[in-house]
Parts: sequence; structure tokens; C-alpha cells
Amino acid sequence: MRFATLALLMLIACLPVPGVAAPAAETAREVIDYYFSGSDILLVDARLCDRVDDDGPQVHACQQPREAFSIAAGEATYLWLMLMIPQPLDPQTIVIQFAQEGTTFSVQRATVTSSLRYRLWKKLRFDQPGDWQVRILHQQGNELVPLGEITVEVGTPAAVPE
Repeated sequence: MRFATLALLMLIACLPVPGVAAPAAETAREVIDYYFSGSDILLVDARLCDRVDDDGPQVHACQQPREAFSIAAGEATYLWLMLMIPQPLDPQTIVIQFAQEGTTFSVQRATVTSSLRYRLWKKLRFDQPGDWQVRILHQQGNELVPLGEITVEVGTPAAVPE
């Protein structure tokens, strides 16, 4: 099942985007079939962004994505996720866990509904330097199923000029 999920994620990445060649018909058919009959949420993309548009032609898009998952302590950024939630699923709960060196410091939950391209973002501010793990989980009853994880490198705050 994990291979099928990974293969589907790779196929979803081939969906048309302005300026990108159309995927093969079979690829598109597999994605559409999964959306209408799938049973697992897929994490398609996870990024850090400086802002997320709330209107206009790029509404809910990650703007000014960071090339590296690194920020300064206290600096604001957004964790931006794109998920595929198959149509047969009722509303589901996504859990975002923020941990450093094995200790969980924060947990946020979001309810998501069926969508080919569900976008979710959370404003973040890491308060201390070090490597942080951001885990994206799908709550299924009492179980948390991992969807993905990113490591965010948090550096010391920039010096304030006197």
C-alpha cells in the first residue's frame, strides 16, 4: 500500500500547472480514479512560505516559498500543505505536531474535507534555535497515521542594529 501511495504522489505531481506539459492520459485517469474511490489522505506538498495569498488569481497559494527549511528564532513563517482527500471520505482530522529533540512542544488540529487540492496553512513562530520536526499526521480513530515530516532548521535571531 505504501508503494501505491508513493506512486500516486509522484503521479499527482504531474498534474497540469500553467506552463507545464500535460500528463499522460493514463496518469490523469489514475489520479481521478483515486480521488473518486481512494481511502487514504495523501500529502502532496509541504513548504515554508513567507505569505499565503487570501485573494486574487493565486488565492491560497504559497507565495515566496523558502528554498531551504530554515528560519531565525522568533521569525514568522507559514507551514503550507497541499493534500488530496478522496471523495468517499467524511471530514477528517489532520494533526500537525511540532517537536524538538524528541519533545513535542505544540500540536495543532485541522478538519479537512474532500478535495482534489486541499490547501492548509498555519502561521508559525519557533521560539528557540535548533532542528525542529514538523510531523503531519492523519487521525484515524485513536491512531495517528504519518503522512509526512519536514525538518526546520531554526537559527539564532538576527542581531538588532544599535
